[in-house]
Amino acid sequence: MSQLSQVWQLLKNYISSAKSPEAPKTKALAAEAYLPMGKILNKPGKIMKFSQDNFQKGLLIKRLQKSLEEWTKPENNCTLNTSKLPSSLSSTNGNIYSSQAIGNGYCNNRQRLRRTISAVQCSEQQRLPHAYPVRDTERTGSTIKYDHACRDRQLHEEIYDLLGNGALTPEIVKQVMDFLRFENKFQPVLLFQRLENFYSRWCRGEFIDALPSDNLPQKKMMALLAQNITIGLRQVDIYTGLNVLILLLELHSYAQAQEQLQQQIIFYPSTKPDTNNFFTSQLLRVINYSDALEIGNFSSIVGEFLKGGNFQGAYLGDANLTGVNFSGANLSGAYLGDANLTGANFSNANLAGANFGDANLSGANFSNADLSNADLSSANLSGANIKDANLYRANLSSTDLSSSNLKDADLCHADLSSANIKDANLSNANFTNAIIFGANLSDANLNGINLSHADLCRADLSGADLSHAILNGTNLSDTILFSTNLSDANLSNADLSYAKLNGADLSDTNLNYAILGGADFSDTNLKAMIWDEKQQWEGVQGLETAVNVPTALKQQLGLV
Repeated sequence: MSQLSQVWQLLKNYISSAKSPEAPKTKALAAEAYLPMGKILNKPGKIMKFSQDNFQKGLLIKRLQKSLEEWTKPENNCTLNTSKLPSSLSSTNGNIYSSQAIGNGYCNNRQRLRRTISAVQCSEQQRLPHAYPVRDTERTGSTIKYDHACRDRQLHEEIYDLLGNGALTPEIVKQVMDFLRFENKFQPVLLFQRLENFYSRWCRGEFIDALPSDNLPQKKMMALLAQNITIGLRQVDIYTGLNVLILLLELHSYAQAQEQLQQQIIFYPSTKPDTNNFFTSQLLRVINYSDALEIGNFSSIVGEFLKGGNFQGAYLGDANLTGVNFSGANLSGAYLGDANLTGANFSNANLAGANFGDANLSGANFSNADLSNADLSSANLSGANIKDANLYRANLSSTDLSSSNLKDADLCHADLSSANIKDANLSNANFTNAIIFGANLSDANLNGINLSHADLCRADLSGADLSHAILNGTNLSDTILFSTNLSDANLSNADLSYAKLNGADLSDTNLNYAILGGADFSDTNLKAMIWDEKQQWEGVQGLETAVNVPTALKQQLGLV
């Protein structure tokens, strides 16, 4: 220990007499422009609410632009000039530098002298932090050159320093990305690789779980405390990780719009889909960790940036994702059972084979989405916009589709048994071969709908508009059709046995070869109805009270 004290004193004396031409004139923290927190943080004696104006947004954008550019420079190895250091500090064995300076990572060229102080604070017996293993060093003359561990440490420290005290906003991210894109100021592949490495390690908790000497979130927290800004350790860590996630999502979106980058930058926030067909849960853990600060924290910060993202095979069960923007995203094979997705935007998203069982999707937007083979059983889709969506062979059994918009949707072979479709707009939707057994379609707009060969047995279609609908070969046995509008509909070969048609409008309807045994036509409007001369009317009830019965039919049935 005495030898180390002497070394420390020598270095201290040297530093105090040296002047660095690149040293900042003011404290780094005082010059920083912080990101808008959007949150209220406790401070002794009062509450501080941070606003965008207070944090000099313009300066922040410039710093972020410059940092993203710097972080993509190749061969950005750390070096330390030892020519002017005392011999005791530049010994040829390199023990101090390889085991202490590298381990602490304080090798920034611009601030090498100041950070060397911190580097030498460790004793020779201290081992390197697990998160930053040393691989190789190179000594050339009076310069020691360090490997990727040093560079990574420097990068990670700068990331926490820049992104650790607030949430990036869409406006800031757009300005930064536009500048980098149009000015050609960065290398997207290299930036992606470095940020993705940080994100993976952050997800594993490496930074917040590190020892105090190497704990970057703690270092940032203490720097903020020095400015009388009270912020928790988890807040620093969460904001940093979420901001990096945002930047990675933006890089993914940027790359997928350019053919030459599409295969080089593919970001999986929840990691790549498991080859053994198991779900990946990394993103769910990020969401739950983020919401530990406040319910909905993840959605409010990252929600708008999820558009176009790749979430294939992700496990997001029970996740709180209210109002998030998944438009154009890939969620094929993902599990979102029991998740809260109220008001979420899934327009144009790939949701093929996704599981939304029991999820809350009320008011969600699924327009033009691919929901083929998706499981939406028992989900709440009330008031959802599902216009033009592909629901081929989707499972919608016991689903609440009340007041939803399914106009022009493809529900061919879909299972809607026991679903609630009351007051829904189903005009021009395709329900060919769909299973709608026992479903509630009362008052639904089914104008022009294709229900050919669908199973509507015991369904409730009372008050629904089925005018011009195609019901060829449809099973409507024991179905409730009270006051249903079936005018100009095609019911040829349909099974209407024991159907309740009381008060229904069958004017101009085609009933050729339909099965009518046991059906109730009480007070039904049969004006200009088309039927087959060999139609079986045995067991049909209520014809004596039906209105506008064609004269030929009356004669055939002996009702005149």
